[in-house]
Amino acid sequence: MVTPHENHDVAVLDGKVYAVGGYRDGVGRLSSVERYDPAANSWEAVAPMATERGEHGVAVLGGKLYAVGGYSDGGGRLSSVERYDPAANSWEAVAPMATARAAPTVAVLDGKLYAVGGYGAGALSSVERYDPALNAWEAVAPMAAARATVGVVVLDGKLYAVGGYGGGQHSSVERYDPALDAWERWWRRWRRRGPLLSRSCYRERGGHRGGAVRKSCACDPVCADDEFLFRSPPGSHIYVLSIYLSVATRLSDGRARPNWAFRAPSRRERTGCASVRA
Repeated sequence: MVTPHENHDVAVLDGKVYAVGGYRDGVGRLSSVERYDPAANSWEAVAPMATERGEHGVAVLGGKLYAVGGYSDGGGRLSSVERYDPAANSWEAVAPMATARAAPTVAVLDGKLYAVGGYGAGALSSVERYDPALNAWEAVAPMAAARATVGVVVLDGKLYAVGGYGGGQHSSVERYDPALDAWERWWRRWRRRGPLLSRSCYRERGGHRGGAVRKSCACDPVCADDEFLFRSPPGSHIYVLSIYLSVATRLSDGRARPNWAFRAPSRRERTGCASVRA
């Protein structure tokens, strides 16, 4: 790049990479923007933003580039949002968020822009959604946990918030369904177990938040009753999800392991399924 940057954000628009704002030692936070053309293997400066921003969010929506929130050059948190039009090579202010957010994460889902978490007075659980047709932000359901510097991605029409910081580092994951305007807590870890099976031994033992079901070992010793499985859509896979506890279970071979574990049982352990306490 022409200018050294850190705490900037990047996005791809019309086959080119944009590096937006950020921080430079001895200068402070930046309003400058650079664009990379892979065909020419070169960077060029484009129109700067009206406001210096670092630790902000950047996303592409409707063929335009949005710069959302962040820290100002004076260190204050920003609620302002700017939009770049590559055809006009110019930025314009759009409606600000209701909440000033530094280090938000932004993503586009169903033609709308989401600003997730970030820092206000502390880490935020709140989420806002921008509708470009109305040029307006609205609050949507908040996350269960406050998350700043969180990873956000869209998958199968839903929004995933992964990890982040909120008084400590998170390993938890939440998923947002726009049709329900609701988040559900996903588990701390998951592991692919193999193709979805339809054996009769995989029967429910009551409901569990998130759609988990207990595996029953009553009909098949090739399962460990201390594991939860999440039901997946047809053609997808089962994921083993669990949390380590201090309580140990004695297996048939005399060894012990926690009642819940993040791994599939070994062949030796599976043969002792009937001795594992539910």
